[in-house]
Amino acid sequence: MYSEPVTELYDLEHRGFLHDLHLYRSYAILSGGPLLDLGCGTGRLMLPLATAGYEVVGVDSSPAMLARARQALEAANVRSFSLINAPLSALSALSDEHFGMAYCALNTWAHLTDATEALATLNAVHRAVRPAGLLIIDLEDPERRSPGRGELLLGGVFSDGEETVTKLVSSSSDPASGVEHVTIFWDRLRAGTVHRTMVQTEMRYWSRGEMEQLLQRTGFAVRESLGSWELEEYAGRGDRLILIATRV
Repeated sequence: MYSEPVTELYDLEHRGFLHDLHLYRSYAILSGGPLLDLGCGTGRLMLPLATAGYEVVGVDSSPAMLARARQALEAANVRSFSLINAPLSALSALSDEHFGMAYCALNTWAHLTDATEALATLNAVHRAVRPAGLLIIDLEDPERRSPGRGELLLGGVFSDGEETVTKLVSSSSDPASGVEHVTIFWDRLRAGTVHRTMVQTEMRYWSRGEMEQLLQRTGFAVRESLGSWELEEYAGRGDRLILIATRV
C-alpha cells in the first residue's frame, strides 16, 4: 500500500503518460463499456476514458492513490465513475456481468506475486465481466528482462517545475518463486537539499505461458497477443506483452 509521499511521487512520474491510451480507447469502443480499471492508481486512464463518456470503476488497494484519483476526476467535473478501495484479489463489491471491458495497465499485474492471488483476481473479474466481454492485461515483456542482482539503476528523472526528482531502483530475484524484491528511492532536490523517499515492494514478471494458463483456468480465452501499445503483434522481442482475452 502506497503512502501519500509515495503516491505524490508516483503521480509526478505517471500523470502525463498517455502512450497506451489509444489501445484502451480502441478496445473500449469495441466493448461499449462500462469499464473496470484494475489497479487504477491516481486515475491516469480513468480520467480520459470517463471524459469520453464511459462509466469507469476504478479499484486500488491504496487510499492515498484513490484520493488523488477522486480529486482529479472531480476537478474535471466527471460524474460517471466510482472508486473501490480493495485488493485486486478481493473484488466482492462488483456487480455480476456488468462490465464490457476490464483492464490492468502498465505492469500493475506484476504486483500479484503468487498464483493463488492471481487466480482469485481473475475469477472475480470473470464474474464481473459480461459474456464475451474483454480483459486486457499489459505486462513488461519478460523476454527482455534480466534478473535483478541488487545493483542500483537509474529509473528516471522528473520535474514539476519547482524541484527535480531522481528515481533509483534496485531489485534482486528469487529464482525459486520468480519474485523480485524491489527497492525504489526517490531523491528530491529542493533548495539545494536532497530529500529521500524509499519504498520496498515485490513484483513478479509473469511469462506468456503462465498468463495464458491462468486465463484459461478462469474462463478466459486469449484472442490477441500484442507487443506494443501501437497494436503490433507480439513477437517475443518487444517492450510489452499485452494479452487481449474474452470471457467464455
